[in-house]
Amino acid sequence: MSTIAPNDANILYSPYNWLVSAGTAKTISGGAYLRATFTGTPTVLTATFNMTNQPATKSRVGFRVDGGPWQDFDVAATITLSMPANTWASHTVEMVVIATTEGANRWNAPQDTAVVLTGITGDVAIATRTQRARKLYGMAFGDSITEGVRTLNMTATADTNRNDSRLAWAYPLGEMLGAEIGVVGMGGTGIAKVGSGNVPAFPSSAPYLWAGQARSLTTPKAPDFIVAHVGANDSASTDADVTANITTLVNAWATATPESTRIFIMAGWTQRKAAAIIAGIAAAATPRRVTYIDTTGWWNSADASDSLHPYGYINITDLSQRVAVAIRPGTGVTGTTYIRNDAGAAIPVSTRTT
Repeated sequence: MSTIAPNDANILYSPYNWLVSAGTAKTISGGAYLRATFTGTPTVLTATFNMTNQPATKSRVGFRVDGGPWQDFDVAATITLSMPANTWASHTVEMVVIATTEGANRWNAPQDTAVVLTGITGDVAIATRTQRARKLYGMAFGDSITEGVRTLNMTATADTNRNDSRLAWAYPLGEMLGAEIGVVGMGGTGIAKVGSGNVPAFPSSAPYLWAGQARSLTTPKAPDFIVAHVGANDSASTDADVTANITTLVNAWATATPESTRIFIMAGWTQRKAAAIIAGIAAAATPRRVTYIDTTGWWNSADASDSLHPYGYINITDLSQRVAVAIRPGTGVTGTTYIRNDAGAAIPVSTRTT
């Protein structure tokens, strides 16, 4: 029997949404994931978690082994996985945070909804081998629509049984683009609105994993792209506040990343506050870094349980694919802020050489 520590160099974590140390790997983000390949001949692997402060509505995690079907669990002190009955000398394990509840504290210490991995143990001696990362790195940023709220239904008693990050628009971009995707979606949060679980508005929350813990956009490497779904929760926000906060957010991302990082912003599927968002982009220090994606005509609100949060099927078969096409590297032109219309054409809305 042997245990692999969370900071084992061969465990690949999704970027920009974990804090990893020798004793723990911690995240509050639905859609955060890890991949690791284990050598040895274990019949079971056991993942262990720190359950301190977990609320009554537990966070949910999914595991799959060797690309097989997902096995979903409420997070618990121990979760045991049976290994496939084959003769392979290695097995690859994936874990994803399916959902964390919006009904408990997410932001201020202690973060009640945090998923805190403390190790992975085999029933025999195990070791890890190198895990190859996908070529691109990206961050998908936003709100409940980004983290997968109500992708399943809106009737289950526990909100974590209504939601599934794997069925949101953001998480599938990894396979569609060949990218490691850091999903950062916090329900109820807006450009100028405080969200569920004490999460502050986007300009104040974006630089942090949670209160007081800086988010690194350089480890393990800078993102090739950032794509944001914003505005859905800002119906009560003033246009002036939305514009000013978008400018602040874009400037912060541009400062934290190299010139090569491309920033894409969508005013959600409902186009709420679109004009104010475009104005905020135009007022940024380097608007050439940003592409505004026009999502007009992308979505019918009938494909939702509440006219706002898309069901998983429409994310997987349509919306994620549209986003992937819009942000695929090589589709933009440096020096101009662009809208991309439903046909994929590039429509310049402002040209600057800042």
